[in-house]
Amino acid sequence: MKIHKNNDNKVFPFLYVDDWYTPEEEKLIWKELDFYTHPTTMHRAEDTTEKGVGPAKYNDRTSLTKAWRLALDGLYSGVVMGRKEEDMGLPVSHILRLQQQKLQSDEMWKAIEETGPNFRMFEIINNASTFINYYEHSDYYDSHGDSSMISTLTWFHRKPKAYTGGDLTFTDIDVTLECKHNRIVMFPGYYHHKVSPIKMKDKNLEMGWGRYSIANLFTQFCNLPQQN
Repeated sequence: MKIHKNNDNKVFPFLYVDDWYTPEEEKLIWKELDFYTHPTTMHRAEDTTEKGVGPAKYNDRTSLTKAWRLALDGLYSGVVMGRKEEDMGLPVSHILRLQQQKLQSDEMWKAIEETGPNFRMFEIINNASTFINYYEHSDYYDSHGDSSMISTLTWFHRKPKAYTGGDLTFTDIDVTLECKHNRIVMFPGYYHHKVSPIKMKDKNLEMGWGRYSIANLFTQFCNLPQQN
């Protein structure tokens, strides 16, 4: 892992890591992504009306994005993201299992703590929602904020890269981060961000040659106080 802490801007620091997965872990992630990559498994995000799994919307309630989408939480049992080993579940999904284990490593906790006070929210999260977003020709995600305390995006694409575009821009500070394979970026969910439109180099390629983004939205479930 190659960790980059972008904290020169004290108001909008963010963190990204290259070579996030090992080669062996990459193979497991690809197997799972390939399994999901089909129009009968994924759905178009802009057609989603179900509350809680749909994308961000404009004021007129139309979708801010065009892309394929899959909510993993609807397929597997939910997992509470705990720091302690005994709190960490072992879901069948390689994506859920490996993401949880790697984010809870001592190396990542140290980097998170050093990136900035905005990231202290990660210490109190106890819930995560995971989505797979898949982009092909003309797909995009306009500027939006997430309904999360902390968000992570992990990018995958086949080699050689079969598209242009798809880079992430933090629109509050006009900083663009290149979409690189096996890179994860972490930031507070209130940061506004967008994905530039995808342009496939060959529109006749089969589904699976576009841009994958594994999104984790971390929140805290608040327990109501007990009545005595």
